[in-house]
Amino acid sequence: MTTSKPRSSMTISRTDSQTFEQCRNPAFVQAVNRAANLKILVAIKSGKLRVVEPPKQTSPLVARYTPRMDIIDDPSSSNLAAIFEVPGITTENIKLTIHEGQLHLYGERRAPYPTRVESFPNNSSLPFNVLTLGDKLDTGSPSQVKVHVQEICFGTFQRSIPLPKGIKMQDIHANLSDGLLTVTWPRSPAQTCMENHRAAAGKSVKSFNSSPPMHTMAAGTASQ
Repeated sequence: MTTSKPRSSMTISRTDSQTFEQCRNPAFVQAVNRAANLKILVAIKSGKLRVVEPPKQTSPLVARYTPRMDIIDDPSSSNLAAIFEVPGITTENIKLTIHEGQLHLYGERRAPYPTRVESFPNNSSLPFNVLTLGDKLDTGSPSQVKVHVQEICFGTFQRSIPLPKGIKMQDIHANLSDGLLTVTWPRSPAQTCMENHRAAAGKSVKSFNSSPPMHTMAAGTASQ
């Protein structure tokens, strides 16, 4: 009966070192990733795995900061108002929506200097594929611009305000001037309906009073 000799610690250490160096080899890592991707593809085709789409965002933008605001309540007015501090922003970069009884303000303030080199320009959608995502996704490289002091907030922002029940987008009025966004809405939808009825009635009365008498129109036509 033959017995195997125990391996010396030096041999084991040398083997572990070689294995470690082999695992760090880029060609070895690429081969392992390729084999793993192939197994994933086979599992997906056989139904053992399935690709799950990422959850859809409820908001169009991921906010990086929150703009300051004032809410104005004048008892003598039938409207409420909110003033947002948004300097350096144009109307093209602001969006107002109503969702679940709240007014949502979304926007973006872009820095006047480059902050990074974008790999996907024009906000193109990134490919979502479990097999090729790692190959196509590139986070970009930092630019050479150095910002020694950064106190101004740039990027996307968001702010939400609860609204009275029944308020719709046609009830919202907004104005952007001197870096301040003023948004107004009625205290209640009933006041909006009453104001619309009054305006419609006023137009009807004005139109009726401005119409000339029938005999005058006939005489004018005959004289021509």
